[in-house]
Amino acid sequence: MMESHRHNPAAVHSFPIEEAEHSVAPWFSIAYHEQLERKEQRLREVLDPSLAPLIQPILPSPRIVGHRNKMEFSFGYDDDERPALGFHQRGKFWRVKDLNRSMFLSDAANEVYATLKQWAFQTGLPFYRQVDNRGFFRYLVIREGKYTGEVLANLVVNPSGYENQIEALTSELIGLAQRVPSLASLWLSFRRSVGDAATGEESRCLAGSPVIHEKLLGLTFLISPSSFFQVNTFGAEVLYEKLRQLVSELAPRHRLVDLYCGSGGIALILSSLFDEIIGIDSDAESIGLARENARLNGIDNTHFICSRAKHIHQVLSPPIDVLVVDPPRAGLTPKAARNVLRIAPRHLIYISCNPHSFRENIRLLRRRFQVKHIIPVDLFPHTPHIELMARFDLITG
Repeated sequence: MMESHRHNPAAVHSFPIEEAEHSVAPWFSIAYHEQLERKEQRLREVLDPSLAPLIQPILPSPRIVGHRNKMEFSFGYDDDERPALGFHQRGKFWRVKDLNRSMFLSDAANEVYATLKQWAFQTGLPFYRQVDNRGFFRYLVIREGKYTGEVLANLVVNPSGYENQIEALTSELIGLAQRVPSLASLWLSFRRSVGDAATGEESRCLAGSPVIHEKLLGLTFLISPSSFFQVNTFGAEVLYEKLRQLVSELAPRHRLVDLYCGSGGIALILSSLFDEIIGIDSDAESIGLARENARLNGIDNTHFICSRAKHIHQVLSPPIDVLVVDPPRAGLTPKAARNVLRIAPRHLIYISCNPHSFRENIRLLRRRFQVKHIIPVDLFPHTPHIELMARFDLITG
């Protein structure tokens, strides 16, 4: 079983990888302990040298095979013009290299992938070509609960010119879902626009529940086709357990604000440590899921607000003991960063998946905050990407 491959420097070479996945796992041929060393060294090279003494040793991912809970696959054609489902080739965005089985997913998720792939090929409908925005099948998104075994599949198609066939195809998909026990949620999404994004302008849940469940540090979370959830459940537990430990050392702990809260993961995991927690996110669906997750877990000291980060000074009032920010890859916008300075929390925890944008933000934040710790965590084995968490304390006096 792929799920059994935990952190082991030799395990990186013990599981076969298909050629198609080298594009999303470029470091697979590097021993895992060396991957960690390279990531930590790269982080030190990116950040200001004065911060080097504050960087703690990198925390590894507990699993390095079968560790991802979300994968996005593209339909297209390979170099020989054969239909393919897999990943775009590096340097040839219009070409797709076919994939039979993903080393990132569980056996159950791979079964769903293989079943839907076989069905798509058998329909005879054309796969998508980005160069001219033609073809029916565009993406297959697989999400899974690593601890629950539930799998969600979202098939993204281009309906233009195929409107008369949608009803029959939908009936086939519903019948197909009934034959795959692990497929807990099946969605069909329609995307007409050219942009390369595995989402649709319109989506329908065809079979099962609209959401699946995942466990994280003893809590249960709902996951929809588009909701944010850290892609490595096991690595996220390492990150959030370290966050909980870090925050438990702070005082006072009356009020915490979770900015970019998504579906409420951080807010709910830290809820037992504070009197009140406020989660803020600009996505209305995420806020709805966060409220549902709070109810699902019987947590009543959290409040979730739909608002943009640049407006936080309008929806928050001091004092704020701890502010946690986990922004998108681009980091805090200049206005959002200035608002963080403006509301002046006693402590700031910054979680980032991009050391470069973190470096830019930190230049402004250091006007009012002192950096205390920087903790790198590997959520993305076999890639150069890294997650980091930094603690800042407000400079007083």
